[in-house]
Amino acid sequence: MLSALLTKVYVPQRIALNPKTWQCITSQHKGCIQYIPQANNSTDTSHQTLYETWFNKDSPPIWCAQQVLETGHDITHLPWWASIVMTTVVLRGGVTLPLAVYQNYIMAKVELLQPQIKGFAVKLKQFLKDKAKKENWHENRVKRVFSVQMKTAVKNFYIRDNCHPFKATILIWVQLPMWICLSFALRNMTGAFPGKLAQDLGVLVPALTSEGTLWFPDLTQPDPYWILPIMLGLTNLMVIEMHALRPTKPSKFQRRVTIFLRCLSVAMVPIAASLPTAMSLYWTVSSVFGLGQNLLLKSPKFRRISRIPKIHGESATPYRDMVNSAKDKVLRTNRRKDTVTSTQRDRKSVV
Repeated sequence: MLSALLTKVYVPQRIALNPKTWQCITSQHKGCIQYIPQANNSTDTSHQTLYETWFNKDSPPIWCAQQVLETGHDITHLPWWASIVMTTVVLRGGVTLPLAVYQNYIMAKVELLQPQIKGFAVKLKQFLKDKAKKENWHENRVKRVFSVQMKTAVKNFYIRDNCHPFKATILIWVQLPMWICLSFALRNMTGAFPGKLAQDLGVLVPALTSEGTLWFPDLTQPDPYWILPIMLGLTNLMVIEMHALRPTKPSKFQRRVTIFLRCLSVAMVPIAASLPTAMSLYWTVSSVFGLGQNLLLKSPKFRRISRIPKIHGESATPYRDMVNSAKDKVLRTNRRKDTVTSTQRDRKSVV
């Protein structure tokens, strides 16, 4: 009776199955997968969570991300670990790097406009001050008119130079969705389907189980030695600290954001260690590329090649300045610790 229910289907390495409809049992024959059909409940979506609806393999963005990964693997014929690395580098280099250059271009033009905006503000303030004396305006009316006129003037400056600051946010609007879609595509391809976090429902791409390398031969299993997750955390911290080395003193809000991002980078280590290695590999390669991208965008030569305007205070030796700033930061921290220690000793001696 059981043999009558089993049907042998010979399929290529890529298997597109709905885990709610089919139960996957791998046979001993190479390339042969046996399936037991189960009741199809795909029409009942009343109990599906938002997580299952948006991030399952049938979601259009996730499906497109999976097609990108599989197309890259099919074209290059590389093992899956190398294909994931190559696809990540190509997407980051072909999509996010040009957007990061454009972001820096817009930010540079906005910064170059600030002297003109400040000069206009001084003239407008003097003009309204004289007008208020002549027409006996109340102080609140002067402030209100100044605020409206300044908003209009700043908007016109941005329109004239085609550099509205909102355009600088295009990088995050592209990079973050791409990162999410590729992450969930890899999660689904390795068998960790949405809504079934602890249940093994089979692997959509069986080759992922054998096309790893070095200490992670199986890309569907977590990194056994936590090497990739630790590399991910360290790389993210390096990016955060590089941005924290500002020549000016950061504001209270900026300090809080930096602390939050540091905590998030540390929290990503155990999260990546609990996920399939395919995901932690993608995250690590993406972070390493991001670190290199940020370093490249600090190069004056690259900025001139990319036609990013030279701004006031731009250093001719940015890398040397970063090293010196890091050393100064460490020295200040040590001095602060020494001061606290000496103060505590003085208090104890007095007591």
